[in-house]
Amino acid sequence: METVPTKRILEIDEVLDAIVRAGDCRLRSADDRVPLPFKADTLLRIVREVPEDRRQMALMEKELSEVSGAIGSVRWMDPPDGGDVSMAEQVRRMRADLEAAEAKLITQTAALKGLDDYWTADFPAGPDGPRTTFSGFGEVSEDTMQVWRNVRAAL
Repeated sequence: METVPTKRILEIDEVLDAIVRAGDCRLRSADDRVPLPFKADTLLRIVREVPEDRRQMALMEKELSEVSGAIGSVRWMDPPDGGDVSMAEQVRRMRADLEAAEAKLITQTAALKGLDDYWTADFPAGPDGPRTTFSGFGEVSEDTMQVWRNVRAAL
């Protein structure tokens, strides 16, 4: 990712390298074929801006590093991309995974609520009440009552 400060620093480095190589005002580009079009005041302005550009670049690199660290996994860099995807693409994939997980959770919560309602109809006292049905016919195992407690805890 080439940012504006990064591009300017590369341009400045090229100019400064040319100055050092030329040793005079006959400056040329790094490949020595094209004269560099600049004026002394432009060069001075650019050189004065280098510290701020480098500071901005350091801040951007720090933020990029923090975002990369927060992602914490290569899970969203798997094929078909061969592991070479941008952070923006990784975040898009994370959002898609989150939305799918939320949809699944909503569906599962509705299913658990339906199960709780079904059991409550026969056992109004709930999972900690008597294990015999409201009508007095049948009894549920303690294992089933524990599952019901877990369902209630999840809701």
